[in-house]
Amino acid sequence: LPAVVTYMYGLEQPRTAIAALAPVVFTAAAEGDEVANEILAGAARELAAAVLAVYRKLQFDSDLTVVASGGLFRQSDELYERLRRELAPLLPQARCVLPDVEPVVGACYLALRLLEEGRDVETS
Repeated sequence: LPAVVTYMYGLEQPRTAIAALAPVVFTAAAEGDEVANEILAGAARELAAAVLAVYRKLQFDSDLTVVASGGLFRQSDELYERLRRELAPLLPQARCVLPDVEPVVGACYLALRLLEEGRDVETS
């Protein structure tokens, strides 16, 4: 395994190479592979922790909608469902959804919301 890690991170585009393995992980997890399932469980835990950190930093006063966007969520519902389960005990008020618009639209919406609350968008 250390040789694989060294090889992957030695590539010119390691993130692209790693992301290309996602379909293999999703398939293996669906077939019951323990390692693949632990990879997905770990990814969901890390994503939930990141959501919690952002939530605390931005100090939202109301319910939270978490938009699960990106290629991994488009490839399989499994990571999305795992993220929802991880978030439930951490942020019970959070609602997790898949996007129906491009991510930049969500970023603009958040910036507008912060401005309406009288908060500085650049430091929030």
